[in-house]
Amino acid sequence: CNGDKACFVAYGAEIGTDSCNGVTACDEAYGATIGSGSCTGNDACEDAYAATIGDESCIGEDACFDAYGAIIGDNSCVGYESCENSYGLIVGNGSCQGEKACYEAYGSTVGNDSCIGDDACNQLYGTVADESCDGYKACPNARAHVGTGSCNHEFACRGGEGSIGSGSCNEYYACSSLEGVIHDLSCNGAAEACTSFDGTVHEHSCNDGYQACKLGNGRVHAYSCNDGDYSCYSFSG
Repeated sequence: CNGDKACFVAYGAEIGTDSCNGVTACDEAYGATIGSGSCTGNDACEDAYAATIGDESCIGEDACFDAYGAIIGDNSCVGYESCENSYGLIVGNGSCQGEKACYEAYGSTVGNDSCIGDDACNQLYGTVADESCDGYKACPNARAHVGTGSCNHEFACRGGEGSIGSGSCNEYYACSSLEGVIHDLSCNGAAEACTSFDGTVHEHSCNDGYQACKLGNGRVHAYSCNDGDYSCYSFSG
């Protein structure tokens, strides 16, 4: 608890070695259990009621601010305002790294090594599995379940609602504004694959060409729409 008002009003907290280093670090962290080398930065972990925070986490000014009831793994929430105002957020190891990464991601669950990049998972409402949503503004404002190894590019899976399987939507703007379901290993063609798609894309589809399945409305069967640029663009059926 090294710093002005560090551990201030941290009722019932169990605080490990070299933790809460910064002005008002751990301020009002009621009932928190905080691991070694954590909450390093001005106002880090402020108002983190009942939070459980792993080693070397919440590093950066205002990191984990207002993270009521959050559970944060090792080396996570690293960056200015990362995880700020994210009530009930559960963060795995090595996740939410970047300015405003996981900012206001209320009640969401983020796996290991996910949501890496400025604004990644900003205002997310959903679940992100391991190694997903890595890229500038990847998965912000999304109300979705994102599988393992998906949405790893700038603006991938931005906004929209639905479910995205594993190994999918790994191109620029892929699956943004989605209203539907993307199965495994799909929408990995060139930029904007499955953008603004409304429906269901089955596995191994929309994987070849610029804007494949973009603006589509309906169902894409397995191993379909892999015929180059604009495959199944704006189809209906």
